Amino acid sequence: MTLKRFFLFTSLLFHFLLITACSENAMIQIGGEESSTPATVSVVSPPETVPPITFEHVATTENTTANYTALDPNIYSDFAYPETEIFVSNFTVNSIGGVINNAQPVLFYDMTENQWGIINLNGSPIKNGTRFNIMIPGNRGYHYQHQVVPGIGNQIQIPSDFMSLSEQEKAVIIVTPIYEIGSSLSSGAISVAREGDTWKILKEDGSAVGMNEKYNIYIPSATQTSKRVQLEVGSSPSVLVYPSGSPELSGRQFFTLNTTLSAGPVNEVFYLSKALMPLSLSIRKNNNSNLSNGYEFNILSVD
Repeated sequence: MTLKRFFLFTSLLFHFLLITACSENAMIQIGGEESSTPATVSVVSPPETVPPITFEHVATTENTTANYTALDPNIYSDFAYPETEIFVSNFTVNSIGGVINNAQPVLFYDMTENQWGIINLNGSPIKNGTRFNIMIPGNRGYHYQHQVVPGIGNQIQIPSDFMSLSEQEKAVIIVTPIYEIGSSLSSGAISVAREGDTWKILKEDGSAVGMNEKYNIYIPSATQTSKRVQLEVGSSPSVLVYPSGSPELSGRQFFTLNTTLSAGPVNEVFYLSKALMPLSLSIRKNNNSNLSNGYEFNILSVD
């Protein structure tokens, strides 16, 4: 090999090695300087959808004392944690013969037993066989624990990246109050109402929402089944939610009184009533008296 051919061969070999090295190490410019750190591409997976957990809690002699019934952490471990957000609605099957709860259901965390439960603040006993629909929300909708503090008060906070301001007027909001020792929470019914461009939590016994009171708030996403129902004409002992044949009857429902259109306080106790023959779902008063024109309810149905 001549000296000229040797230099040509060496030059080609150098360029081959340089190209190979560059293909294995992408040159990444950081702060104006080049780094030979191998290039990597991070793929961020979308958050996993966590569906709500729902079930029917039935009061028994084992889990209930007077006006309090405990939610068993052995069934769902979430019930042991004070940060767990839970939603509750009164429910019965066959209201004519079923057991009906006579109070607005309120959550209470028993720090002695380290578990959540349901309490009737009006002192009404929770009878054997009383039923409640329970939901642990997952992440399909927007939910948070609302605490009444200066500057926020009873105004429900809905982030605009979840629901635009124009859409918020049509929001279907589900609320469950939380009682803590020393809280000013009363035994009256809880409702939501649209005032101006905000939604507010109201006490239907006429008392003001007090500082540091807590409420669990749930707003369904557009992919969930929710609506408002209203008794529009005259009076009736019930407001029909889902008639016979509705696919939603296979799910579990939750409701909150909406008093946006009410002429005055509606301090009543309501419950979901599932009729069996034929299968349907309605909302009724605890004393089964007639509901009047203008009663409106927010409804969430969970498969």
